[in-house]
Amino acid sequence: MSAAMLVVMGAMMLGGAPVGLLTAEGEVYLLVGDHANEQPYKAAQQLAGERARVTGTVYKRGGVQAIVVSKTEKS
Repeated sequence: MSAAMLVVMGAMMLGGAPVGLLTAEGEVYLLVGDHANEQPYKAAQQLAGERARVTGTVYKRGGVQAIVVSKTEKS
């Protein structure tokens, strides 16, 4: 991914655009911040375009998969 694309993605996320996660298996998850602890979600935003391990509570409703992020680490 080019540096220009990363800059655009960063600006979009700071503006409130949703953040997604694509797994190695090809599944897509919407990442959601925990209002009690936003730091792990913000860390996930900082790793946009890179390989990362995100853990948290998974919710699946109406065809949408989401993770309330509790931990993020670069892989």
